[in-house]
Amino acid sequence: MRYSFFTGVLLAGLACAPAASTGGAGGAAPAPGAAAPTPSTTPAGTEKGKAVALEPPAFVRYQFQRFDTLALQLPNGSAQSQTYGWSAWLDTRASRETNGFRLVITLDSLDVEASPAAPQAAMDSARGTRWTAHLDADGKLSSLQADRESSIAAQFGAMLRYLYPPLPGGSVRSGATWTDSATVPTRAQNFEVEEHGRTEYVASGPVVHGDQTVLLIGGSGTFTRSGNTTQFGQAMQHQSAGQRRLTFYLGTNGAPAGLDGTESSKVTITVPAVGQSLTADQSGSFRVTISGAP
Repeated sequence: MRYSFFTGVLLAGLACAPAASTGGAGGAAPAPGAAAPTPSTTPAGTEKGKAVALEPPAFVRYQFQRFDTLALQLPNGSAQSQTYGWSAWLDTRASRETNGFRLVITLDSLDVEASPAAPQAAMDSARGTRWTAHLDADGKLSSLQADRESSIAAQFGAMLRYLYPPLPGGSVRSGATWTDSATVPTRAQNFEVEEHGRTEYVASGPVVHGDQTVLLIGGSGTFTRSGNTTQFGQAMQHQSAGQRRLTFYLGTNGAPAGLDGTESSKVTITVPAVGQSLTADQSGSFRVTISGAP
């Protein structure tokens, strides 16, 4: 059975369950709902006009953190709130292949704090998941395949695209601006959804970020999502629309150096069998950093 952090509270809400449900997540993840964090950077003296092409390292470990809040408005007029946070440590290996790179990404370690808590069996099934994928020179993932079935791992798989910055035409230089419109399959509250998004990007820098010299690739955009799922024998429909802000860090040597992002959306969940819908305000923040062992 698939596990969703939100499914239990959605079904309980549609059954008009009591409204006092609030969970907490660990403090390691970034705070939800705010603008993208201001980068801790200083100007660098690197050649400003130098074009940078993507060159992922042969091996690097990333820590990927996410924190989300879902504020539900129930059909009986009451409200519920649920939060969850997770940290994942991902080992990534890259090698050159035709028109880009071959990636092998392993979910080495995982820490989830949610209310209600994730079942231990679901956690155990996610750890060790290995994905293979192709990374285009413009930073887009394709042919993503996991080596096992796991609902929690599938939710992480939908976020792997944020490990790598988008590049116009395979390279970028400071001052460049471009627009990316894309339709991608992803997951939202454990729904398989199709996302239609449009993002405006601008590159700036170089700056010193941590111990690296990087270009900043800032993105601001909107998205819509739609999809269906079946949970505990109930068919459910998902519709949402929202906005997203991103700051990618790209080393001037071409190595991806992390991300800060936020998103918010208005979600409508419908259960046709009971003829009811509920709406929710979702807000989240996420961060990718280069990491050592957890």
